[in-house]
Amino acid sequence: MKLSVIIPCYNCAAVLPEQLLALSRNPPPGDWEVIVADNGSTDGVAQVIEDFEGRIPELKLVDASGIQGASHARNVGCEHASGDVFVFCDADDVVAPGWLTTMYHALEKYEFVTGPVEYQKLNDGTVAPARRAVSKERCRPPRRHPARFRASAAGRC
Repeated sequence: MKLSVIIPCYNCAAVLPEQLLALSRNPPPGDWEVIVADNGSTDGVAQVIEDFEGRIPELKLVDASGIQGASHARNVGCEHASGDVFVFCDADDVVAPGWLTTMYHALEKYEFVTGPVEYQKLNDGTVAPARRAVSKERCRPPRRHPARFRASAAGRC
């Protein structure tokens, strides 16, 4: 199984090296690649990619400047990826040690996986509590529709 790591990027030359370094230090057990989808940067992202060639076996910079936004950049990254499975991270984050290996093994067993969000490491003391409050607000369990609940409780789909 080949794993494609998709990173959307816009003017991220100052922060991307830390993410690429974290990825390069913790490769997954199988074949993998990193696709950086540049959403129209003007800050030298191409030089960052050039500096990391050789540290990550397949590191590609692709042009995703057609439409502004991370979603478009992710989609363009996926179009250029050659992996069997995709994982997504952002340029201004830093993956934890073992993250790629954990995702790789989980995706061998399941079609869709996700992991916890670490907001303490990269945010100062004033930002982290606000992010935590928003995260809890957004992560409420969905309400079940009464008709669907009755149907599934009765054993019907």
